[in-house]
Amino acid sequence: MIEKQSAPPRQHQKKASWLTMFLVCSAIASLLLIGGLLFLNRDDSQRTDMSTVLNQIRSGEVLTAKLIEAERRIEITTRDKKRFHSYWGEVGDQGSELTDELQKAELPDGYTVEVPKRWGWFSPLGAGGYQGCTSGCNTGAFKAVQDGPRRPADLH
Repeated sequence: MIEKQSAPPRQHQKKASWLTMFLVCSAIASLLLIGGLLFLNRDDSQRTDMSTVLNQIRSGEVLTAKLIEAERRIEITTRDKKRFHSYWGEVGDQGSELTDELQKAELPDGYTVEVPKRWGWFSPLGAGGYQGCTSGCNTGAFKAVQDGPRRPADLH
């Protein structure tokens, strides 16, 4: 009996199969990357106006707060674990008012302030990047707050 032997694959067939596999793997990797970025970059806090945030701070409903100076944004977490955020305008002194209210409120888990880091002219990243304000740092509208959550009693 004579056995049939298949002809060896031609060179262009090998290249085509590798190209197809590369394109399929690239498409899958791109979809996973985009899906991961969309999933991880979600903001599950609810946007509210500044007066609501101030009222919640004054009434003692806030556990922790984070002030992001570069975005002029405050993020709060309430006692019932709800998360809210709000923005303040460039006019007026809402940043200082927020800081004063947070110090008066003595939040159980404290609050943090995130200010732009000053890298200097020779940094490869330019002026980007952030760091928490450290003691003695009176940048922008905020008073000095050490890295990490702090209570007003920690500042004295």
